[in-house]
Amino acid sequence: QIIAMRGLNPTVASLLMSLESVFALLSGMVFLHQTMSGREILGCALMFLAICLSQIEFKKKSHN
Repeated sequence: QIIAMRGLNPTVASLLMSLESVFALLSGMVFLHQTMSGREILGCALMFLAICLSQIEFKKKSHN
């Protein structure tokens, strides 16, 4: 992780690290055949949406 994240923007690196629990859950589904409840699916979707929204640069309106 240290080598891979050395050249990344610190904000992007922290956002990727916050997805660790989502990747762990998805890996458990694939490799261990675990199932997810509706609350877990909603949590994953909210985390993904929040991270996507945080990366969008919105233009600020100038007040003249």
